[in-house]
Amino acid sequence: MRPRLLLLAGQTTLLGVMVAFLVVPASALFLAEYGAEALPYAYLTVAVAGIGVSAAMRRAQSRLTLARLAGSVLAAYVVVVALAWAGLALFDGLWATFPLLVLFPLIIPVGFVLIGSQAGRLLDVRQMKAHLPRVVAGFSVGFAVGGLAAALLVGPFGGPVHLLGIDVASGLCLLILVAETSRRFPTELRAAPAPPVAGPGPRSTARALVRSRLVLVVFGYQVLSAAATQLLDFLVWEQASVRYPDAADLARFQGLFGALINVVSIVFVVVFAGRLLTRWGVGFGLVANPLAVVLAVAAGTLIGYGSGTQVTAFFVIVCVQQILDIALTDGMTRTSINATYQALPATARLRAQTAVEGAGVPLALGLTGVFLLLQQALGLDVRVVELITLLVAATWVALGWWAYREYGAGLRELLGTPPWTPVQPWGMSPADPAPEAGHELRADLLTEATRVRRVLQVLDGLDGAAALQPLRSALRDEIDACAQRVTESLARAHGREPMVRAVAALASTVEHDRGIALEMIEVTCGRSARMVVALVDPTLDEDERRTRLGDPAPRRPDDLSDQIRELVADPEGWWAEPWLRVCALYAAPVVLRDAAAEIAGAWVDDPDPAVAETARWVTR
Repeated sequence: MRPRLLLLAGQTTLLGVMVAFLVVPASALFLAEYGAEALPYAYLTVAVAGIGVSAAMRRAQSRLTLARLAGSVLAAYVVVVALAWAGLALFDGLWATFPLLVLFPLIIPVGFVLIGSQAGRLLDVRQMKAHLPRVVAGFSVGFAVGGLAAALLVGPFGGPVHLLGIDVASGLCLLILVAETSRRFPTELRAAPAPPVAGPGPRSTARALVRSRLVLVVFGYQVLSAAATQLLDFLVWEQASVRYPDAADLARFQGLFGALINVVSIVFVVVFAGRLLTRWGVGFGLVANPLAVVLAVAAGTLIGYGSGTQVTAFFVIVCVQQILDIALTDGMTRTSINATYQALPATARLRAQTAVEGAGVPLALGLTGVFLLLQQALGLDVRVVELITLLVAATWVALGWWAYREYGAGLRELLGTPPWTPVQPWGMSPADPAPEAGHELRADLLTEATRVRRVLQVLDGLDGAAALQPLRSALRDEIDACAQRVTESLARAHGREPMVRAVAALASTVEHDRGIALEMIEVTCGRSARMVVALVDPTLDEDERRTRLGDPAPRRPDDLSDQIRELVADPEGWWAEPWLRVCALYAAPVVLRDAAAEIAGAWVDDPDPAVAETARWVTR
């Protein structure tokens, strides 16, 4: 897995460098020439261009491999930047900054679609949660390095224009690395596109995308995420253009501020993001970003309306808002959105990701542009932008929670649909679990966990004596029986087909299948997921199972004797298993010595013939 992570991280790092050397010169030259009031026109152009790019990529996906698609997109990017650089350098055509400014918000989501699609084929969902934040951190590293380098090179290069030459070189390096990744993993990245899936109509896949609640909710989530990010970005650019009217000074600020943003992002991703996602899951990752933005923008709104927009505190909080948003986007949101696509059929993931991110981000920019033009036409100041951002972020929080619920439903449906069953419209549950069963599940889990802990305590005290082997086998059978009962409880609570298939997939040697099963159990069972896995996972050995469940107390030297007596007598009817009593009686002479005959005497006339015969054998 390490080579895969290194190659993906290399791609995100070069993407960050490439974007930094694009946005620093393009934004500085554009703002110095046209001002922040011209930005909405760029946003509207991004919306139109983005829809076209998304449609073109969707069509290309049916003909090109993922490797060739990525190579074609990057090659086109390099050509566009090279032509704009030539126009600026040779003809002083500042108009060329407009297409570059349009290209900037397009290449980031498109780049992450291409890299995220590779990650979806090279990593399973559990690996993505644990490692993808660090892969995404490469973008922050690249952007920070690129931003600092751009700020330092503005002077030696005689202004911002020739920084675009470094951008062209960075794009070529990324193109080479994508080609190397596909060379190393041809099965995953050079596989021919899957043929259209037979369905109720010629456009069954497209219709299924539209009908899928998961895809629609994630699309809405992505639109609000991008809209909030762009509004926060506009606020920084608007305030910075007022404070730094000179193009070179503005370029230095953009470079240094971009570096600061990404240094904070790197620290968050490396230290916190993976641990938080592993501990709290995709739901936390989807909600954390918008919730933090709500809190920061609420503070900015209070400062703006309380002290005005000219005070330094407002400029600082505007910068802090964007720092928080970018850090959490890199560390939490991108990984969480990528994980949600794993709840779709494999043939639909790339199409869904392209539709959501390739079209959602441009649509958000278009809506942002319309709002900003309306704000200018009505003569509203920047505080209204801050207030609208607060409303957008609050709605974003709600969609994050909704997306997490649909993600869980999608995982259950994915596991609940056997390979030979026609695919249903995504978002419709194939099972009808009993509503009241969910209330019983927690009690069942606690009962079975207590039972397994007691079994493990007995097993821990048994040595390798031949007479104890039947008891060891019977106790292990009891663990298997507990797993079957837990599976049945899960089936009643959450749907038979998905839960039975998920438990079965835990034994799979295919990492992707096991990862999907673990993720589905975690999303479905919430805080109980750890206990569920400890009870039903057939790959756990006794020590791992004991650690996950927690041994209730250290075993005393005389515990084994007491446990054998309890297994035989079963005074509370706890075990209710005749074969377990037979095996305990058979082990009694080894563990209890002379006391074994006295205990066995009570069972010589038991109705169960195996129990009675074993008891008579012990007494003799």
